[in-house]
Amino acid sequence: FQGALRARPTGAMSWEIFEVGRPASEADRPTSLLPRAIVHPHFTCCSGVWPDHEADVLEELQRAETSLRECSNRYDASYMAWSKALRTSSGVYAREAHLALQHARCAFAASNDVLAANHGRSLADLCAAQLEEGDWDDRCWQEANLFGLAYQLAQAVNAQLWVPLSACGTLPDVARGGVQRTTGGKWRAQAAADCGRLTIALFNMAVVAGASGSPISKWQPWLGLLLSASELLVARADAQELRSQVDTAGAAGAPGLRLPSSVPSGPLTPQLGRTLSICSADDQDMSCARFFQEHLQPARPVLIRGHLESQGWAALDYFGSLDRLRSEHGHRLVPVNLGSPLVGYRGVVHMSLCRLIDDHLAPSIRTQAAAEQAAAAAALERGTGAGGPPPDEESHCNVAYMSQHHLLHQVPQLQALIAVPPFLLGRNLSPVNVWLGTRGTVTSLHSDPDDNLLCQVAGYKYVRLYRTGPAHDSKLYAHSMRAKGNNRFGTSPVRVEAPDTSAYPLFLEAEYDETILGPGDVLYIPRSHWHYVRALSTSVSINFWF
Repeated sequence: FQGALRARPTGAMSWEIFEVGRPASEADRPTSLLPRAIVHPHFTCCSGVWPDHEADVLEELQRAETSLRECSNRYDASYMAWSKALRTSSGVYAREAHLALQHARCAFAASNDVLAANHGRSLADLCAAQLEEGDWDDRCWQEANLFGLAYQLAQAVNAQLWVPLSACGTLPDVARGGVQRTTGGKWRAQAAADCGRLTIALFNMAVVAGASGSPISKWQPWLGLLLSASELLVARADAQELRSQVDTAGAAGAPGLRLPSSVPSGPLTPQLGRTLSICSADDQDMSCARFFQEHLQPARPVLIRGHLESQGWAALDYFGSLDRLRSEHGHRLVPVNLGSPLVGYRGVVHMSLCRLIDDHLAPSIRTQAAAEQAAAAAALERGTGAGGPPPDEESHCNVAYMSQHHLLHQVPQLQALIAVPPFLLGRNLSPVNVWLGTRGTVTSLHSDPDDNLLCQVAGYKYVRLYRTGPAHDSKLYAHSMRAKGNNRFGTSPVRVEAPDTSAYPLFLEAEYDETILGPGDVLYIPRSHWHYVRALSTSVSINFWF
C-alpha cells in the first residue's frame, strides 16, 4: 500500500528554498548537522504505533480486545463520516467493502470473533483488489483495511491461546530465552505464521496511514497492544530455539557480527567499466540547488559519496556490527524473504531479529572469505572451460532479506541514528524502509513510481541502472503492474547477471550504468528508472521514497 493516497506534486514545483539558479558553493552547504529523524514530523506522526510492551501476552490481548471493541462499536460522527465515504466512494469495490465492514463490526460486537475475522478477511481482500483497479480515492479505505486486518489478527491470536498464558513471561524474557514452552499447548507453525503475517500487514497499514495524514492516535489505544500481543505470541512459539541461540551470542564487536569494512574482492564483485559508471560527486560538492538543477529536475541519477558521514549518521557505527541490534532489539518481529527472486525464492516468513541475525546474517559474515575463494576457483575453472555458478547464486549461506520493512517506525530509538537528507526538504515522504540481508540478496530488475534516495549504511551492494524509455523498455521485457493508478511500477522476468538469451535475446542490447555502494554513500534513483541490486556482503541500507 505504499502508493495509497500518496500526495503527489502537480504542475510546476516551487523550489525557491533551494535558491535555484545560484552556483553551488560553500555558502549553500548546511552550517551544522541536520536534526535527527526522531524529531522529524514524518516520524513523529507515527510514533508509538508499535510500542515495546513488557506485559503478559494475555493481559495485552485482553486490553487490546477491550479497546478495539469499544472503538469498533462507536457510532460517532467520525465513524459515520468515514463509513459514508466508503459507501459513496467511486471505487468499484466500495459497496461490497462497506457491506463487509458492517458485517465484521456486528459480528465483533457480538463477540463472534471467527465470523468477524471472516468478514474482515473479505474486507481486506476488497481493499487490496481496489488498489489493483486504481488508487484509493479517500482515506476511508485505509481505515477500512486497518479494521479488516485487526479483526483477523485478534481472532488469530485468540485462537492460539491453547493454555493460560498468565505465567508466560514478558517480551524481554522471551528474547533472553527465559520462557519455557508449555507442554500442554501444541503450537502450530502455520498459526504462528498467520499471526506474523497479519501483524506486519496491520503495522504497515498503520504507518502508511499515519504518513499520509490520517489521525492514527484514535487507533493507538488498541493498535499497539494488539501488535505487541501477537509479537509476543509468535516469539513464544519458538522460545526454545531463541533460548538456545541467545545464550551463545558473542561479545560486543565479535568478528561473527561485524560487517566488512572494505569492498569484497574476487569475481563476486564486478569490475566496473569507466564508460558505464553512474555519475558521482562528493558530498561537499553537492548543494541542494545543484541536486535539484542537475539531477532531480532532469531525472539524472547521481551517487553522492560520503553524505552520511558528513551528516553524522551514528547508524554507520551502530550497524557496522550487529551485536547491539541483536541485544537491544533482537526480540522484535520482522518479515524476511528467503532466497532471491528468480533464484530459489522460498517466500516470506516472519521471525525475530535475533533469529535473522543468528541463522542468516552471522553465517553470511563468517563465510564471506570462503565465498570469495570459491568464486575465484570457479573463475579459474571457467578459464579452462569448466564453468561455474552465476554471480547471483549464493551457495555458502542461506540467503535471507528483511526487505522494505519500516523498522525505524517500529523501533523509534533507531531514528536518533539518522537524519532525513536535506535534498528531501519540502517533499512528501513515504514510510522509510530498512533493508537488512545476507550476501547474495537480489532485488530483481524493476522500476518504482517515486524518486528514491538509497542510503548505504553498512556492507556493499552492486547496482545497475538501465536506460529508460519505450525503445529501451522493450529490451528489458518489461511488464507494468497496477497500471491503472499512481502506484504503477514495472517488473522484468530477466535474471540480469545470468540472462536466458534464448528467451530474452534483446536483453544483451540493453544499456546500463553501474556502481558499487559502500557505507556512507547515497544513490539517487529517479522515478520509473529501471534498476537491479545485488548484495556483495551482508548489508544494511535505508531508503527514502519521495
